[in-house]
Amino acid sequence: MPDLGTADAAAQLCKLVEACAATHNGRAPDVVVVDTWSAAIPGANENDPGEMSAAVAALGALRRRHGCTVVVLHHLRKPVSGAPPAPLTMHDLRGAGPLIGAADVVLIADGGALIVGKARDDARIAPLGYTLAPIPTDRGDEIGAFVVPAVVASPADVA
Repeated sequence: MPDLGTADAAAQLCKLVEACAATHNGRAPDVVVVDTWSAAIPGANENDPGEMSAAVAALGALRRRHGCTVVVLHHLRKPVSGAPPAPLTMHDLRGAGPLIGAADVVLIADGGALIVGKARDDARIAPLGYTLAPIPTDRGDEIGAFVVPAVVASPADVA
């Protein structure tokens, strides 16, 4: 993943997608996942709206040029010590507002439920239940440890 904080991030992203398309008979990916936002902006100040706007613009350029959906995985702020638990909202996401402002949908994973924190068309959607289901593979990581990736699945599909 190119550093989204650089001036040529949009060009680098497009080259990456075009290289992917070249290895798949000219078909560009329909979905690009940024995992995680902080890893995609190393050294950037995620609380600075100007820096975040530039990084968000690179993702927008990718979406417009290739017609793909962009999914960004991001983290929540740390809870305030001693504060009573409260329902999570999109305001619990870390950093400045441009990322949330540009998003069509914000989903928040909270203890087995995906909560819709924002929907562009103000759609009212009930929380969606999920579970993480491990899928065994024969792949190892860079130190040779066995890797068991997880997928999000409906609890009914896992039972």
